[in-house]
Amino acid sequence: MPPLYIALEHVLADVSSGLNYVAKEVAAAYAGREELIPGIDVKMDPIPGAVEAFQRLASRYDVFIVSVAPWENATAWTGKLQWVSEHFGVSARDRLILAGSYRLLAPGTLVATKRHEFAGKFFEVLPGGPDWDAIEQSLKAVEP
Repeated sequence: MPPLYIALEHVLADVSSGLNYVAKEVAAAYAGREELIPGIDVKMDPIPGAVEAFQRLASRYDVFIVSVAPWENATAWTGKLQWVSEHFGVSARDRLILAGSYRLLAPGTLVATKRHEFAGKFFEVLPGGPDWDAIEQSLKAVEP
């Protein structure tokens, strides 16, 4: 079974929610580059329904959580690992892929906001977060 990759940012994690826990001066200093705020990754809330959808999908697919982490924020890599462990559990942590680009991934299916040079099947999540029911229905429609 080909892998199913689910993007961490904006698909599983509400990136903008992390700003609620950051001083306004810090947020202003990083405006437009919020992913570079040290420690921001552990402060994000899960997107509503994401944890349950991930669990359902993991029972049917070879699922991985993927993130294109910024090299300029050294805390991002450990923060993403901590966030996944806290919200999705240790078994999901072992399925976390941190990469510089999606093009490094083996062929499969990606659920994300941007393709980032991914060569496989792509399900785009629009701004405002995913509709997990629609994503799951779309994935069922293309199952082998």
